[in-house]
Amino acid sequence: MTDSKVSGNLVLRFGCRGWRDLQWEGSYYPDDLPGDWQLGYYANDCDCVLVSGEELLAEDPDQLTEAIEDLPDGFRFLISGADSSTLSEIASKTGQHYGGSIEKLEDEIQLFDVELPLNMRELRAELEKLPENCRFLVFRGNGVNPYVIGQVRQLAELMGIA
Repeated sequence: MTDSKVSGNLVLRFGCRGWRDLQWEGSYYPDDLPGDWQLGYYANDCDCVLVSGEELLAEDPDQLTEAIEDLPDGFRFLISGADSSTLSEIASKTGQHYGGSIEKLEDEIQLFDVELPLNMRELRAELEKLPENCRFLVFRGNGVNPYVIGQVRQLAELMGIA
């Protein structure tokens, strides 16, 4: 996957809330995909993920380290609800893939709560309002998965913002 470009030198990254979703088992993730391969599989379609600090630190440390080593260079972890010591620990564990705390990113991240099926006209109107310094689009909602992110990325590309 190549990074999507926004005005200037900023890169627009697309992702979901979490990469572990029981609804994705068998519909997005193949039935025979081991759980410790899910992050790498997810990273084929998305270039960021929003997780709480608690969720990320609850992952098996050895499996997480191995999964992080296999991530594309541009992939980023966005962290919510973590204090500064937890953020430091996460930054150390994720290295170059640490994207920061969403509380500190402010208008560099846009969170979209969407319902399926996507209303592309409404989504286009929202994408047109993105601040110029937006670097992350994170989608959450019932049924949202990386396939949906592919549709959003395609729309953003057609609009010339990705």
